Amino acid sequence: MSEENKPRRSMLSNLFWCLHRLCEFAPYGLAGFALLIPVNIALEYLNVYLPALAVAEATNGSAAAAALERVGWVMGGLMLLALCKAALELIRSRAIGIYRGQCAALHTRKSLSMFYQDYEKKDTRDLADRALRATQQWNGVQPLNDILDAGFGVLENVAGYLTFGAVVSLVSVWLIPLLTVPPVLSWLAACAYNRWSHGADEKTRPIEARLDYVIA
Repeated sequence: MSEENKPRRSMLSNLFWCLHRLCEFAPYGLAGFALLIPVNIALEYLNVYLPALAVAEATNGSAAAAALERVGWVMGGLMLLALCKAALELIRSRAIGIYRGQCAALHTRKSLSMFYQDYEKKDTRDLADRALRATQQWNGVQPLNDILDAGFGVLENVAGYLTFGAVVSLVSVWLIPLLTVPPVLSWLAACAYNRWSHGADEKTRPIEARLDYVIA
């Protein structure tokens, strides 16, 4: 199978597939991913708001008891959100373990259901190897986990951008483009590197596959 004829899927298609499998094998993990978005944004906001509140209370000459009460409420909110984040991360971690294990079992069942003559074809072995690698971790990369983290990370970044953008716009509208352009340039550079890295990996993958076949 030539590189041009290999089946390919977009990141969005892969994300939907992973979400479908996560809902099938560990549906509570989806709730963990989704609820972490507002929790993380609220934590970031309160971490910025707390010092500003403390300075404002000190400079406004507010009564000590009232100032401590308001600061205490914010600190209590931070502690509560931190506990919620830890609990949600634990739920997500457990769900991801089940999800990865079930995806690996799905790959095994699919391989065992094929005729040996079909499975031993180079094209089939290549696709099976790519699917198996997706369930494993190589050089710190775990595709089944990473695509979910990336997908929900994009949602969190967009929600955070809208939230903090609305707050920053109250100070100066010009701060929005100043804070937007550098991340966009960084994202474009990362995309260019990923395209180059993927192209270089596809050139060496057939050689690695042949070596694995000979060694096995």
